[in-house]
Amino acid sequence: MSDVLGGAGSANDLGGNRILAALARRRSQLARLVRYTATSVVSFAVSEVLLLVLYGTGTLKAGPAALIANVVATVPSYLMSRYWIWRDAPRNRVGRQVVLYWSTSAVCILLTSLATGAIGRLADGHRYHLAIVGLGFLVVNVVFWLGKFALYHWVIFPGSGDGRIPAAQVDRGAPSGNDEATQEPVRQPADHPGGAQPAR
Repeated sequence: MSDVLGGAGSANDLGGNRILAALARRRSQLARLVRYTATSVVSFAVSEVLLLVLYGTGTLKAGPAALIANVVATVPSYLMSRYWIWRDAPRNRVGRQVVLYWSTSAVCILLTSLATGAIGRLADGHRYHLAIVGLGFLVVNVVFWLGKFALYHWVIFPGSGDGRIPAAQVDRGAPSGNDEATQEPVRQPADHPGGAQPAR
């Protein structure tokens, strides 16, 4: 009976630890997504203000203005991504991370600039052309937002901790295959008639 109860207790401990590990991963992923969102808000605010200044004052057309705005905003975005969002990513492959991050950013910047330039040409001469370009710039950036998060998390900064409980801790409650062999057998007193114990 004690063996059955012990096995049930071990199974319950194992299941509980796995649930805790899953909850820890969810909390870590949610916290990372919140940090990524905050970084995106800061980066977009920088790029949006710069775009509206350059385009609104007539200094540049919408496309070149979006290009410069995105390049400037990518600098704080990278620093916050590397040292805040994915601060636990391995630091032994920094060169690879820099190349992949800026390559991804370059592609997104190019596509965003082309799209914003096209929106600017369509809105040219419109009474609310500045608002149209600003809104279009926002929509284009939102489209790339989740895609970039997936690339950053799984490709550029892989190996980041997700609040995982170590496997040894998760399996602490589970008996190993050799536990029975290593346990010292419990000695039972010999039965004697009348319950008398042997003289010592």
